[in-house]
Amino acid sequence: MKEWKSGIKVGVVVIAILGLTYYAFKRVHEGVGGGGYTIHAKFKDATGLVNKSRVVIAGLRVGEIIGKNLVGKKADISILVEKKYKFYSNACIYKKTASLMGQFYLEIDPGTPTSPDLEHPNGPPHQNQRIKSGGEITCVHEAATMDKLMRQVEGLTPELKGLVTDIRKMVRGPLAKTVTTTNHAIETNADALHRIIVKADSIATDVKKITGPIPPDVVRTIHNIRNITDHTRAVVSDARTLIQTSNGAVASTRDRLAKTLDKLDHAIQNLDRSLNEGPGISRDIKGITKDVRHVTDQVARGKGNLGKFLKDETIADNVKQVARDTKVLVRSVSALQTIVGLRSEYNVLAGTLKSYVSVRIQPSPDKYYLIELVDDPRGNMTNEETIVHDGDQDGPVISHTTKQTVKNKFRFTFQFAKRIDFATFRFGIKENTGGVGVDLSFLKDSLLFSTDAFDFSTNQWPRLRFMLKWEFYKHISFVAGVDDVLNGTGGFGGGVGRDYFVGAQVTFNDQDLKTLLLFGGSAVGAAASQ
Repeated sequence: MKEWKSGIKVGVVVIAILGLTYYAFKRVHEGVGGGGYTIHAKFKDATGLVNKSRVVIAGLRVGEIIGKNLVGKKADISILVEKKYKFYSNACIYKKTASLMGQFYLEIDPGTPTSPDLEHPNGPPHQNQRIKSGGEITCVHEAATMDKLMRQVEGLTPELKGLVTDIRKMVRGPLAKTVTTTNHAIETNADALHRIIVKADSIATDVKKITGPIPPDVVRTIHNIRNITDHTRAVVSDARTLIQTSNGAVASTRDRLAKTLDKLDHAIQNLDRSLNEGPGISRDIKGITKDVRHVTDQVARGKGNLGKFLKDETIADNVKQVARDTKVLVRSVSALQTIVGLRSEYNVLAGTLKSYVSVRIQPSPDKYYLIELVDDPRGNMTNEETIVHDGDQDGPVISHTTKQTVKNKFRFTFQFAKRIDFATFRFGIKENTGGVGVDLSFLKDSLLFSTDAFDFSTNQWPRLRFMLKWEFYKHISFVAGVDDVLNGTGGFGGGVGRDYFVGAQVTFNDQDLKTLLLFGGSAVGAAASQ
């Protein structure tokens, strides 16, 4: 009778767990509510896109994939979206990585009813047509994969190697020769250039004297000439004498200007002679010009690896594609969150301490993978029975011994979690046994109520655990709850059976870890230096 009741209890728990699991999967895979309409998009690679895969706008689910067909060399993806969402002819669709496990989803930029007219910037905006049921989004962006990126980098590597080789040859050959020739030309003609500069400076001084302002005496003389035009012939005679004197000054100025022009002509002749008869300068300049012209002609005709790199549009397109794919890949990896948690719980009745080290890998806000290492004082308990009969196996029992052993205190947890609204469903391995769990979040996730069911073989009832967690300060939480609710209190070893616990938890993500390592490392370095 007792075994019959135990079987009924286990069956009820299994049925309840199966019901919760079915509800979770039903909510995860439920279709678009309230009907919708179908749009299409063609992809070169539809790997990872399966039916029921989510379709989102700005991270919010708006539809799902309902079918795939091969059209030519592309995969035609059929998408069912809700009626309230509108898409226009300038819409774009992106294939994005959902997790490290190779899952993908689609994100849509719905476009806008109008857009600027590029051909007539000052005119009215361009009207975009709405995509109706059965229509197609033509702007498609494929997701970057590591294999595709490696193939592109592998194809570009020989070109880069050849470019480096050509640059090395050019630096060691023509450029080195050009630099040597130029340096030699400068050293050879330094003295000649210095003499030319000195002569040019002397010429500039002479010209400045000639073009300077008219002396005050000449100004006063002209003023006097204007005043004496109405005076007598004697004054006129004196004026003629003054004019003759002025003519002598002008002649003297003319002579000085002629001498200055002779000096300038002489300096130009010296410069021309230095350029034509200097030791090797003409040959050096011709050699420099020839080398530079040869290099530029080769590059302009697209010869050599440097010319190919600059002229071949295929190489430029490959470089752009590699940069674009690298950007998409880095963006998907950078969105991955890694959250580390440290938690300790004090078991009130057993008087023991239970510790957790957890890592939560979260590729998206509604999905994560939980990995935990648990130091449980209960350990794993095993029962060993020894029965001694009188005579054969059917004889009366002489003695019956039961041996219980607790070992391997460290336990391991690996679970997959999916969040729907305020509820998060978990299933997988829970402390070395199969288990499921549900988390209910309130007050903007600062208050969490958790339920776990696992370890279905050790005791009469499965191990059912309730916990309440309150994050009263950023990254610091208070925890309390009841463990092993269905079984009685007390027991063997570290307190098998119902027990109550209180504790605290500290969590930090990868950004907090970087800050902790930065300041912690600085503090350790300062202490070590002291």
